[in-house]
Amino acid sequence: MKKKLVVVLLASMVVTMTACSSITDTIDEIKGVVEEKIDRDQDDEKDDDDDDDKEDVKESEEAESSEASEAESEEATEAADTAVTEVAEQSSFIEDYGIHGYTILTDDLSWEEAWEQARKMGGYLAHINSREEREHIENLLSETKNPALCYYIGGKRDRNDSGYYWVAPDGTPTGEELTVDPVCYDYWLDGEPSYMDEETGLEEGYMDLLYIKKKNKWYLNDAPEDMIAASSSWSGKIGYIVEYDDNIIDSGSSSSGSTSSTSAVTDTMDFTFASGAGGWSTEMTLYSDGTFKGSHHDSDMGDTGYGYPNGTFYFCDFEGKFKNMRKIDDLTWSMTLDDCDVDYDGIKDGEIIDGMKYYRSTAYGIDGGHEFLIYLPGTRLSKLPEDAQSWLYGYGLNDELYSDKYLIYNVDEGLLWAEDKW
Repeated sequence: MKKKLVVVLLASMVVTMTACSSITDTIDEIKGVVEEKIDRDQDDEKDDDDDDDKEDVKESEEAESSEASEAESEEATEAADTAVTEVAEQSSFIEDYGIHGYTILTDDLSWEEAWEQARKMGGYLAHINSREEREHIENLLSETKNPALCYYIGGKRDRNDSGYYWVAPDGTPTGEELTVDPVCYDYWLDGEPSYMDEETGLEEGYMDLLYIKKKNKWYLNDAPEDMIAASSSWSGKIGYIVEYDDNIIDSGSSSSGSTSSTSAVTDTMDFTFASGAGGWSTEMTLYSDGTFKGSHHDSDMGDTGYGYPNGTFYFCDFEGKFKNMRKIDDLTWSMTLDDCDVDYDGIKDGEIIDGMKYYRSTAYGIDGGHEFLIYLPGTRLSKLPEDAQSWLYGYGLNDELYSDKYLIYNVDEGLLWAEDKW
């Protein structure tokens, strides 16, 4: 193809070279043009070869990159599979060793009173079914501020054979006798169970975890049903541990059933305590730091007399703080009342103002309470304690399956508050 092109070019140039001085000059000029053409063709071939080489290198690099990506993908898949396996193994570990959710409380109660409180909270006094659970509970106790020296747990003596057993929710003994149980046989304090307090002569038939300062250790111990009745020196040093079967938590959790959240109340919230009947109600504003303020009023227009034809009015303003807020499960938190102060704005008890007689009242709904539970929206209402369910009508929840608002339950008084959300 190149030879034909040269011949054609030569012929063309010979024909058109009439202005040239000689044939020799013409031929030399033609040779120069031909050589220049050949050089350009060679350069083009070289460029084509270079492009081919570059393309080969690029394809090789892409192939290597693809292989590396596939290898990374396989490694990521293997890592993900390993992570899933580890999570499954951890979940199985937690279930196998009985580590659940716990609430640790300090209160001057008897064992039976603590048992009843735990039942009202939807749990039971803790059982220790593995050494891992035993270690987990001790870790929780070590993180508790101002811990008690003695915590009631869910074991007591069977009157039929004098052995100690964990107690089922219906109050009956269950499982293996705890002095020979593989988990508990070496967990007892030396000389325990003793079945009787040598100092007081009182019968002992209930279990607790007892802290011995000299040994810096917790031990199983048997105790009287009412420690305060046995000795008033125990006041302020008694607590109880509530366990919840339906709240399996991370074994590395550092608080009693809690996760990353530190409070059920993340914003200012308004609550009402009322029955829906009569002229009384209590309103309360609860803040995220646990402080609260509110007022109670109750009017009786029929209660009139000389100087107060407009009836009788019962009232108070109050403020205080909740503390020890702990997560029980995804929908339930517990807290204890730290303090609650009332104020009457200088009005005397029985004072008549504008034809109405005023009487000072307590903070009804708060007064008399120590342990409180917060139920979050989504709580199944049939799971509430029976006395809490009796208040649902006043909040329009009696025909509902689930709550659409926050609820606060006064465990000690059996009273239920509801968020102001209509």
